[in-house]
Amino acid sequence: MTPVTQNLFHQTLAWYFFYAASYYSSDADFQDHILLKKKHSLRVAALSGVIAKELGLPCKEILLAKIIGLLHDIARFEQYTRYQTFNDKISFDHGEFGAKLLSQIDCLEGIDNDLREIIWCAVFHHNKISIPATLSEREALHTRIVRDADKLDIIYLTCRYLKNGRRFPTVFPASNGQLSPGIVEALAARQLIDYSMVQSLYDFHLLKIAWVYDLNFTPSLAIIHQRNHIKILKAALPISAELEEQFMLLDRYIKDGLV
Repeated sequence: MTPVTQNLFHQTLAWYFFYAASYYSSDADFQDHILLKKKHSLRVAALSGVIAKELGLPCKEILLAKIIGLLHDIARFEQYTRYQTFNDKISFDHGEFGAKLLSQIDCLEGIDNDLREIIWCAVFHHNKISIPATLSEREALHTRIVRDADKLDIIYLTCRYLKNGRRFPTVFPASNGQLSPGIVEALAARQLIDYSMVQSLYDFHLLKIAWVYDLNFTPSLAIIHQRNHIKILKAALPISAELEEQFMLLDRYIKDGLV
């Protein structure tokens, strides 16, 4: 198997910049959405590399993790161009479409078939509610790394919007001061909150908080702890004894995971 080299990563990065630029538009709103996903993928690539390095993986695996992070949302450009949305439910599954797209274009030129399979697998499964037990050890490792990095960056972006007082580019209505039924219960059960349960921005924030229970690695927990993101998200939610208890449990979960 041909190892992933620094040169191969930079070739993929150059291709990615070229590909993203092919979707640029003179329409300001359209361009903002394209740049949003471009910058997100660059940060996910960096985070994937950090997680892989903290796990003690060799250089070739760190670079592979960065390539997967870079390409994990490759379908988003086409998705927004066709449908003017990033909502998979009313367009297409961007993980599945992205894996198919990568099999049709030449960005993986120079990467042998075994490595391509790992990249395709991680891109395909990065946005699923869970990953199948049938994946190989290496496929599962890289899928979990990019899933963590993706969640961490979405949480980061949410917190940046909250701190800057920016309007959220979502389809969710303004909160009415209440959380939807089942949302807190799902958090208490440490279950991922399905998007179908989300009825407001409050729900949307709690969905991301619940992602902490789906993080796979200690370095991922360390990143969210160091960034103080849970505290920022908590401040955007209504105060209740039930929710306060869940935040205490979540804080304990993170601290226990860092020991």
